[in-house]
Amino acid sequence: MQSAYRACHSTETAQLRVHHDIALALDNNWCAVLVMLDLSAAFDTIDHPILINRIREKQVNAVTKSCYFQIRNIGRIRKYITDAAFKTLVCSFVASRLDYGNALLNEVNVSLVNKLQRVQNTAARLVTRSKKQHTTPVLVSLHWIPVQYRIQYKLLLYTFKILHGLASVYLEKLINAYQPSRSRRLENAMRLIQPRVSTKNYGERRFDKATASLWNNLPNHLRHKHAIELFKKI
Repeated sequence: MQSAYRACHSTETAQLRVHHDIALALDNNWCAVLVMLDLSAAFDTIDHPILINRIREKQVNAVTKSCYFQIRNIGRIRKYITDAAFKTLVCSFVASRLDYGNALLNEVNVSLVNKLQRVQNTAARLVTRSKKQHTTPVLVSLHWIPVQYRIQYKLLLYTFKILHGLASVYLEKLINAYQPSRSRRLENAMRLIQPRVSTKNYGERRFDKATASLWNNLPNHLRHKHAIELFKKI
């Protein structure tokens, strides 16, 4: 799990693997133990579902708070810089915060995703100077993907990297490519094996399950892209 200073490794890939392992254990009703050092909560115990929900809610709240802080700061200089420069600042200081670690938010409560979406909507209106216009056309004009689809995009991007040897080894071990029979080779080429899950609450959150579901639903021509830059653009 060493992820520092290694190509194709990051804190996000490490978190994805830990998150998957915990979801896998809970889905199979195994014992799951995560040891973390937090002296302010010594001797406390908590049920797994409550812990996971609290961690996710706390993380989303922290991200939204940080984003709104950045939006207020950048907004103060809105009239002094060009639209292009302002958009660059928003992408650097706000959109980057919405994107970091978002692959871990797959299958989270809709209310948490909505909190992040409101941040993106606020940033989009500020960039385009459109206070009352509906946000969908505003996001389209900026070529910004809504938060929920951005989460799915990140998972698909990791899947592409895994299939093309551009991802960490510990994530590569979670993906199994489907080997079709000769008669159905073209139809099922570049598809992934769908793992069986025991529970919807935990099983759907597993990295292997989420990525296989999303990847297999892609059109055939998208699954066969070999250049990552082309895949990103689509």
